[in-house]
Amino acid sequence: MKAKTVIFLSVILIGTMIALNVGGFQGTQPATDFSRVEFENEGITLVGQVQLPQGEGPFPAVVMVHGSGRATRQSGSGLARQLVAAGIAVLSYDKRGVGESEGTYANVGPGNSRSILRALATDALAGLAFLQTLDQIDPDEVGLFGNSQAGWIIPLAAALSDQVDFAAILVGPTVSVGEEIFYSDLTGNNVANTTEESLDEISTQLAAFNGTKGFSPRESIETMTSPGLWVLGGRDESIPTRETIVILEDIIDEFDKDITIHLFPSGTHGLRDAVTGQSLPFMSQVTIPWILDQVAD
Repeated sequence: MKAKTVIFLSVILIGTMIALNVGGFQGTQPATDFSRVEFENEGITLVGQVQLPQGEGPFPAVVMVHGSGRATRQSGSGLARQLVAAGIAVLSYDKRGVGESEGTYANVGPGNSRSILRALATDALAGLAFLQTLDQIDPDEVGLFGNSQAGWIIPLAAALSDQVDFAAILVGPTVSVGEEIFYSDLTGNNVANTTEESLDEISTQLAAFNGTKGFSPRESIETMTSPGLWVLGGRDESIPTRETIVILEDIIDEFDKDITIHLFPSGTHGLRDAVTGQSLPFMSQVTIPWILDQVAD
């Protein structure tokens, strides 16, 4: 595999962005779905749904991995619709301890991060294994897709299993749990109006962090063999984008990993323009084409 060392910078004019969103991967007929499915992980039953594109298949597929909070199988439904419309099946499920899924829900902090994130990673792998049993799914074209906290979960899952064919991550951190929380405290969860000098100061303070770090995904990213995509926002108020890119570039250089980094300089943690509030075309222009490229061979 050829490592991707180029960082793509996206600067989108609003008029162009609207045209691309309308003429992109949306607007096809509604998908057929399995509205309620069950699969198990270590004695815990997880409940979700599988949405299939139109046609006979078998289809490439993703397991939608959760961000933080009490996410259900309806979380990220807009993203799922775009994936399905592009011909990619989607399994979404209630996070353990949420909705109909069994298990205990827990917030992730530095102290419990290793055990909780490992449990969430194996939940995602159980979902992937379930997808591979379906006749409508190509078992050799199943990957993981998610945002934010999924930036810790997906690399861990991909390092634990060689069945992950690709890993697509939106605004996912590569720093440790403790460092991400510290960064959020420094920004006050709002960097939309900060200057480059302000971000420089935040980076300096983050570099001096000496608290409990907890889980770090770096070793998992170094270990995973599947190609990876990181879509990031330069004005992210939750994860330190600068430091995330530095870590990814170090891993690419040292381990020759097939990792693609795409940066929206004005993007917030929700991948909206920090000035206009307009949603950026991170799915239609970046994520979906990248996934389709991974399953084209």
